[in-house]
Amino acid sequence: MAWGRIIGGKFPGSGANGGTLSPGIDITGSDTLFLAEGKYDGGTQQAPTDNLGNTGNYAGLTAQDSGLEALCRLWYVKNAIVGSNYQPVSNGTGSYPSFCVDAWSGGDLSAPYDGNENGAASGISVTSIDTGSITPNEAGALVIAILAAGGTGTQGVGSISAGFTLQNTVDYVSGNNEGATLATQVLGAPSAVDCNFTAFLTIFATSAAAIAAFKPAIASALPWFPMTQDIFPMRQIEMIARTGP
Repeated sequence: MAWGRIIGGKFPGSGANGGTLSPGIDITGSDTLFLAEGKYDGGTQQAPTDNLGNTGNYAGLTAQDSGLEALCRLWYVKNAIVGSNYQPVSNGTGSYPSFCVDAWSGGDLSAPYDGNENGAASGISVTSIDTGSITPNEAGALVIAILAAGGTGTQGVGSISAGFTLQNTVDYVSGNNEGATLATQVLGAPSAVDCNFTAFLTIFATSAAAIAAFKPAIASALPWFPMTQDIFPMRQIEMIARTGP
């Protein structure tokens, strides 16, 4: 079964202590949720929650921390509870969060994360940052790349590596939120992949980026139907016709 994107959304931040995606989005038909957080690393770091019953099921991959401000972390929910008014919540005191969320169908319901992730972070001004490379274990992998950026002079994302689709991005706003970006790519055969995020016009004053791969669901095998008994006499007659008495 192949991955298919259902919908995405973004929370642009509402100050120091988190907030909720409102209005919600309709994630009916999805089975795997991804949430990319951008946060201030000096605040408390807590897992996301939501209004549909997935609270406690958000699994977090390795946080990438610039050491001076921007921190990013990718969260996912397998075999998610879905509905027409999904409202995820970013939590944490003094963390100035924003986030991007993406809902997909076709994921491995028991263990979608394939164990491959990478990341990088910078506490100094850069014009671009690369996630580092991963090689998924299976064909048809969904690759998620995320970015957090913040600090004086930081603007939004100008471009990303070819092959990736920029699904959502939130610009850094001083005193309100760190920036957050989520990009995706569905691969064919397993191959090395990385994502480079380039700043729009100026810089990322501080930045953190991450990348990870997720497995598609295993296609069900076709059922086997035994041949009925009356087929075999027909084959015997055919063999006699071909070879003679």
